[in-house]
Amino acid sequence: MPKLKQHRPLLLASESPRRIEILRNAGINFKVKTSPYEEPQLDLPPEEVAKMHALGKIIGLLPQAGIDEKDHIYIGVDTIVVAQGQLLNKPKDKADARRMLQLQQTGHAEVISGLAIIDPLTGNEIVTTEHTLVFMSQMSPAEIEWYLDTNEWEGKSGGFAIQGQASRFFEKVEGDILNVIGLPLNRLYQILKSWHVFT
Repeated sequence: MPKLKQHRPLLLASESPRRIEILRNAGINFKVKTSPYEEPQLDLPPEEVAKMHALGKIIGLLPQAGIDEKDHIYIGVDTIVVAQGQLLNKPKDKADARRMLQLQQTGHAEVISGLAIIDPLTGNEIVTTEHTLVFMSQMSPAEIEWYLDTNEWEGKSGGFAIQGQASRFFEKVEGDILNVIGLPLNRLYQILKSWHVFT
């Protein structure tokens, strides 16, 4: 039976448990390093914000690269949510999470992940985005308060975790659901495969 080989080590510039789990479940070998990059407020279209933050996470790490990391391919990801024209980052508190959930009660929300991949050895670099639409069913005030009390919204763009208890409130997803969770895995894999990282 033929084996799929990974020819280069990967470095994920994120300690997000969700991104780590997605890569591990896919059988991809990688190491994790936290970037010192702090996300500034940018007055740019949401897609550009996501790309800038994804790239910034890698750029923040490159000067710190150890001898054993010079041959790694660096991966940076930033996921944001847009609803009714408003950019929804991670909620500051419960009231902010409530506001975000209420904004998503009509129509759909768009989840945008910026994906940056840099190979210092070859000079290959790509910064792109993945878009997924999520449709939330109408939540009653009691349901919103119940969900807020779970505290699952903490640290989640848009104030929800679609893979968790919030899953009961979503009617459908158009696009890559892993993108909503935090990492557009297929897009990442296809790029790495085109670079002959996987054969």
